[in-house]
Amino acid sequence: MNFNEIPELAIEGAENFGIHEVKCKGGCEHAWVRPKLVWMLQKARDHAGVPFNITSWHRCVYHNKHIGGAKKSSHLEGWAVDILLTKNKLYNYLILQSLITAGFPRIKVRPDHIHVDIDPEKRWWILIP
Repeated sequence: MNFNEIPELAIEGAENFGIHEVKCKGGCEHAWVRPKLVWMLQKARDHAGVPFNITSWHRCVYHNKHIGGAKKSSHLEGWAVDILLTKNKLYNYLILQSLITAGFPRIKVRPDHIHVDIDPEKRWWILIP
């Protein structure tokens, strides 16, 4: 689904996420939305009770290459998001715990963000350093 012309996500129950978060940050502003991903994020957000700052959702090929993303990144087809970690360790714990509870099959904790995706082409894992 491409929601480039819609001011906010037109997915019922996604009240905490907007199209500004989905659009590619590389300047092209392409947006590829996977409704299941949005629903799972909203479920996790509701469970956590704290804001999620999405730093990367959909990426075009150019932007993905520019930032050093994986060639087969799940961001390219809208299957993945990166959530900024905060200085508040309790918030970070609540976010991580809620992503697990929401059923995300792929979670990777990085020093500054948590990557989650539901890419059906990739195997399950949870990586916490």
